[in-house]
Amino acid sequence: MIDGQQHFKGQLEGELVICVFRKHWISILPTLVSMPGILVVLFLIFANLPLLVSQGHWMAYLMVFALGALHAVIHRQFLTVFYYYLNTVIVTDRRVVLIDKSVFFKDSKTSIDLVNVQDIQKHQVGIFQNFLNYGSLTFTLSGSGGPSVIDLVPRPEYQYKKIHEVKAAVASLTAASAPTLPLSPWVIGSEQESFHAKMAG
Repeated sequence: MIDGQQHFKGQLEGELVICVFRKHWISILPTLVSMPGILVVLFLIFANLPLLVSQGHWMAYLMVFALGALHAVIHRQFLTVFYYYLNTVIVTDRRVVLIDKSVFFKDSKTSIDLVNVQDIQKHQVGIFQNFLNYGSLTFTLSGSGGPSVIDLVPRPEYQYKKIHEVKAAVASLTAASAPTLPLSPWVIGSEQESFHAKMAG
């Protein structure tokens, strides 16, 4: 790596991380909104537990079932928030990496090579997307494959411009590294150092 450190698993030798972002917080808004209501229900059950149990064995069994169901819901809500921080999008000087990860069962990565990107489109549609400043990025790739879409992108204008800057720098480096006349390794190395210095700045 440029600074001798590996910022994410699967990072290539010499690959420079430009920026990292997660999906917009609106993706976990239903979870955040429902948490207070679940906690209130749990508090009411415990506050009235002696009264409810005194109604008979059937009520005790019902309370055990209700507490078990609430425990499962709270556990799922916690994992939803936890996975939100695990799943990231990483923009490097070579590609865009989408990381879809869980604690034990999933560790997937999807890469979009910048040299294969023909066009990038930013979409912000509707009042909510413009007011809360999120949208989607669509990557049109060379070849017969369909476009790749990243949705719920925070600050899409910033991410759009940043990826365009990296793509333009990659294109200029590629053009400089493949001239009509052979260049010495020293010249190509100087172009690469200049590119990394520009991206780091």
